[in-house]
Amino acid sequence: MSTLHRAIWGRGHVIVLAGTQGHVLRSEDGGQRWRRTQTPLRQDLSALAGAGPAPARR
Repeated sequence: MSTLHRAIWGRGHVIVLAGTQGHVLRSEDGGQRWRRTQTPLRQDLSALAGAGPAPARR
């Protein structure tokens, strides 16, 4: 399975990617490690929006 990421949002060290079939990936270290975020969606995602300060680094 190939996943195409169509949208990116970032602030500080936090980066979020969204793409085909509801896939959302999140990095809290500037893109060195990624974690898939579970979503109930199966539609292709083509936009992201963020608000407020970036979450504290863990």
